Amino acid sequence: MHKTREILGHVPELDGVRGIAVLIVMIRHFYTPVESALPFGVLDKVLVHGASGVDLFFVLSGFLITGILVSTKQATNYFQAFYARRALRILPLYVLVLIFFFWIAVPLLHHMGKEGSIKPTDQLYYWFFLANWLQALHPGNNGAQLGHFWSLGIEEQFYICWSLVVWFASTRHIKSISIAVFVASISCHLVLICLGWNAVFLDRSTVTRIDGLALGSMLAVWPAFREWVGRYAVLATTVAVITAIVMPWRQYDFLVYDLGATSLVALAFTRTVPLLKLSWLRLFGKYSYGLYVIHYIINGLEFKMVGRMNPLALGLISIPAGIGLSFAAAWASWRWLEEPFLKLKGNFNYRFAEDKSAAPLPRGATTLGLR
Repeated sequence: MHKTREILGHVPELDGVRGIAVLIVMIRHFYTPVESALPFGVLDKVLVHGASGVDLFFVLSGFLITGILVSTKQATNYFQAFYARRALRILPLYVLVLIFFFWIAVPLLHHMGKEGSIKPTDQLYYWFFLANWLQALHPGNNGAQLGHFWSLGIEEQFYICWSLVVWFASTRHIKSISIAVFVASISCHLVLICLGWNAVFLDRSTVTRIDGLALGSMLAVWPAFREWVGRYAVLATTVAVITAIVMPWRQYDFLVYDLGATSLVALAFTRTVPLLKLSWLRLFGKYSYGLYVIHYIINGLEFKMVGRMNPLALGLISIPAGIGLSFAAAWASWRWLEEPFLKLKGNFNYRFAEDKSAAPLPRGATTLGLR
């Protein structure tokens, strides 16, 4: 006999962490560098590190997904439920955007005799979540308005492979594998830096960017590690921020980002940070997937509309205007597209044998990932 049940658990602070991640990314993308002589020109050195928001997403996603997989591996529909629920979360908005660009915008531009910055031949990379490899192997192809989809590709590749790892491995072995993946990724990154490999490849390839996801997995299956990091998280996060700003060797930023992202996720579990509980910040976390997918498209449109403005005026309005427009679009996406599909998750609950009990998820592990 089988029963269907939903495994629940929620740490509000994790929504706050997700809100911070998406805000960091948006501020970086909407910020328009101005002349360094202007008073806030110094922000260039600070906001360039907005890329760290993606690293924060990676660590958080690694933690959440590993927690879900470990706690549901005894389910009789382990693979079916996991993939169906992930699809309902990721695909509706993702597919809609791809259809718009590749089936409407690109043909329309071609009909008008204009060449779009996204080529029809790139389609398969995006449909199969391989956009990161398109950019890694072809540095000149930045994906234009879909350029940020590289991170979604890495995460989906991780979801598929990691579900198999968790299925076949014990929790103890998952911890060892996570450590091995982290060490291998970091080592590969450092070796390729020394060999002079292209910076775009290092920033986009799954091999050199899976370190954050592995760290998140370690936090999920290694409670002692999570508690130890949480104990020193405030200090570690502070050191990471300062080091990122003053360190001149930009090619090694990923090490500092890993430290800061891992510390911030672990800090959420101390439940001692009021900032992470702020309702407005958690709201950004709730809509983070839509914000991430949509904001880069709005960024391109906004730049075209205001690109001729005085640099000072542009620098002052581009960030709040961009975030405001993105939030409105993400809210609409959630209300009329994402939420209706998410309600269908109830049709794909995990089923367990009557005499078995699923291991509890790490608190917060059912909170939606990137997203």
